[in-house]
Amino acid sequence: MDDFFSVPAGYADPDEKDAVSISPVPADAYEHPGKWLALRGGQVVAVKDTYGELEDEFGDPSLGVTFFYVPTTTIYAL
Repeated sequence: MDDFFSVPAGYADPDEKDAVSISPVPADAYEHPGKWLALRGGQVVAVKDTYGELEDEFGDPSLGVTFFYVPTTTIYAL
C-alpha cells in the first residue's frame, strides 16, 4: 500500500533550523512542458512525447530511471 502522505526520500523536515530540501526533479526539466522525461541521478536523460516511448527505451528497472510528466501549467497557492 502506498502512503501518499509520507515525505519523499531526500527531503528534510522544513521545521529543522538547517534543513535543506533537494528536489529529485532538476530545474531544467520544466523547460519541456507537456513532455515526459526520463530522470536519473538528478539529470534529464531523455525527453519524449509519451510515456510509452520512455517505457520502450527505459522500461528496465535496473537502469535506475524515473519517469516524470512536466505539467503544461503552473498553479501557485497563496
